[in-house]
Amino acid sequence: PNSLEMAAAMKCLDILERDKVIDDIWTRGAKFLKDLEAITAASKVPVQVSGIPPMPYLTFDKVDGAYKERRHMFYTETIRRGLFIQPFHHWYISGRHTDADLTAALSAISESLELVARAYPVA
Repeated sequence: PNSLEMAAAMKCLDILERDKVIDDIWTRGAKFLKDLEAITAASKVPVQVSGIPPMPYLTFDKVDGAYKERRHMFYTETIRRGLFIQPFHHWYISGRHTDADLTAALSAISESLELVARAYPVA
């Protein structure tokens, strides 16, 4: 009864393999993760980069009582810059993301972290 659905799923898997989509996602994700680590280190915001290349994530360190405010402001500011990333779950890099998309995401993240650093400096 599910033969059409199974055929469509198999074709999707064939295309993913043929076009090396998974390899590309991992390659783009590795660059994104490396750039994200550089941005967070430069920001001086107490945050940790985690996850694997296709699924990065930021965790705000509990260095003082303002970590929730930092997190809230960061995600609010990324949304204001056109980037919606999950505050409580890993983010995802997909095969449709272009280099320009990922560069724009990193720019939004960097700008947002700069604002957070100014609003909530670590003593």
